[in-house]
Amino acid sequence: MKTAVSAVLISLSLAAAGAAQAASPANGTASLTRAQVVAQLNNARAAGQISEHEADPYPAAVPVSTKSRSEVLTELALARANGQLNQLEADPYPQVPVTSHKTRGQVLAQLAQYQAAHPDTFIEH
Repeated sequence: MKTAVSAVLISLSLAAAGAAQAASPANGTASLTRAQVVAQLNNARAAGQISEHEADPYPAAVPVSTKSRSEVLTELALARANGQLNQLEADPYPQVPVTSHKTRGQVLAQLAQYQAAHPDTFIEH
């Protein structure tokens, strides 16, 4: 019992200390209102002290193509004709034939059997 009471008292004292620290500013200065912070930001922008998107490189520069659309399409057709395109580039998901040893009726019967054994499981079909 003493251990439980001690643990509760320690927890409460730590919580109170954390709340007191959170209530006071980190550097000891008075906290500013939102309006004051916005005013300071606008003044710094007007003075040229902050540039817009300084750390943010976006929007990224769009690369400029030196070829027209028709030139690119012609090169693509030529590469296809010469067999220079990798099959996986043209179709990243190769078609694999799937064979089943069960009929649709057998699969539906198996699904019904599973649903009867697991009534809390939702299966959409």
